[in-house]
Amino acid sequence: EIMKTACMARNTIKSIRSELEESNNDYKKVMPSDGDVMPPHFFPKGLRLDSEGYVVLMRD
Repeated sequence: EIMKTACMARNTIKSIRSELEESNNDYKKVMPSDGDVMPPHFFPKGLRLDSEGYVVLMRD
């Protein structure tokens, strides 16, 4: 029983590690290679925007 539990734990850890590696690879694909970083945007507390308003705000 102990060996079965140990094997299950080991397989779970391997699964989590592989998922993290895959997600890190996906993250690298999305990041620009030129190093540009979007400046932070601060919104007034309670501001509510729809998608069109958000896009307009980001363009300004």
